[in-house]
Amino acid sequence: MPESSRPNTDEVFVTCRHDSDGESIYYIRENALVYVAAGEFDILIDGKGVANFKKRECIFVRKDHRMTLISYVNKNVDYNLAVFLFFPRHILFDYYRNLQTWDLAVVTTPSDRSFINISASSLLISLFDSFKPYWEKNQSPEPHWLRLKVLEAIKFLLLLDKPMYATLFDFASRWRLDLMDFMESNYKYNLSLEQLAHYTGRSLATFKRDFRKISKLPPAKWIINRRLHEARHLLSSTDWPVYRIMSHLGFKNFSHFSRVYHQLFDETPTATRSKSNEP
Repeated sequence: MPESSRPNTDEVFVTCRHDSDGESIYYIRENALVYVAAGEFDILIDGKGVANFKKRECIFVRKDHRMTLISYVNKNVDYNLAVFLFFPRHILFDYYRNLQTWDLAVVTTPSDRSFINISASSLLISLFDSFKPYWEKNQSPEPHWLRLKVLEAIKFLLLLDKPMYATLFDFASRWRLDLMDFMESNYKYNLSLEQLAHYTGRSLATFKRDFRKISKLPPAKWIINRRLHEARHLLSSTDWPVYRIMSHLGFKNFSHFSRVYHQLFDETPTATRSKSNEP
């Protein structure tokens, strides 16, 4: 499955198009609106399923989260297309500096929710329909026009939800995700320690220190062991081929998978499968 994160222009306007079954992964470094322009997608945030989003449905995703879009072939549509509109910090900061006193009164503590479902409306549809000529021709919008669209989207969100003030204008350091909860949701993915630290809202040193509080194993070893225990479960409870299980759990090399599996369980994956088939 493809992994996608290449923006069309300046990491503000991004399209994700799937013409067949596929999966795209995005590291959301700035707050974003994600709008399904065609077809439908299953959406996961930090490895956890959120919902199935169909055409003209939208989700707001907070900065510093990992988003997965999964699409499936649908005979009723030619392709599935999601459109991302990001809110760069410098634009948000400029907007914030020009807020009036009565606007600032509603800026309170930001929500700790990683996403917010946005109801379809004529304003929302009009906003994203204006991008249609660009995604259809695979062209980049002119920067000044794009900035105006970001400002339009900010106004839309603030009119929609007053608590959004605190979320959009949160310029403080990232809040921290529960470490083990994040690891359990993402151990199948090949993330570096730096990425794991970043997406749990920690420096690398803090991530390692916090991890020592919850496990006697270092993070990389914990991930391997967690994958291997899940592999053992799948070998015993499903008829998935060994190669499918291996790939599903992030192992890319069969000899390596077989070797570390044998080291932990003192038997090969094939032996585990054979035992599960015994009457």
